Order: sequence, then structure tokens, then C-alpha cells
Amino acid sequence: MKGETRRRRGFIAQQAEKVDPIYTFQSGDVEIDGEKINILNVDHTAIIADLVLTVQELTKQVRDLNKQVQTKEY
Repeated sequence: MKGETRRRRGFIAQQAEKVDPIYTFQSGDVEIDGEKINILNVDHTAIIADLVLTVQELTKQVRDLNKQVQTKEY
């Protein structure tokens, strides 16, 4: 944010768009110094939904692997 001194974390919309275009949306044109710029924004909800799904899948894999380890004889 302009004039703010604290560090922030976030996503760069152009990078997120390369991963999956659903992670971004256009918010319209803005004119800066006489030049029209189309603003690309990050859809955090879409990213979070995919992250939650991935965590759920990984959790299941860990549980399955733990079961396999418990049933093995050493």
C-alpha cells in the first residue's frame, strides 16, 4: 500500500494467472498518466479452495501410508 512501511505477503496476479487463469480476474481499466491499464487481480477464494482440497488429499495419503507402515512387520 502506498506510504506503508510494513512488509506484506501476497500473490502477483500475472504469476497466479500462469498457474491457472481461474486464479485471476479483470477489474476494469484505469488511466494512469494518460495510459489505459487493465487491472488484473488475484481471486484468493479460488486459490484457497484449491489449497484446502490439496491439503485434504495429502492428509488422506499420509493416513494411508501410516496404515501401511503399521501393518508391516520389521
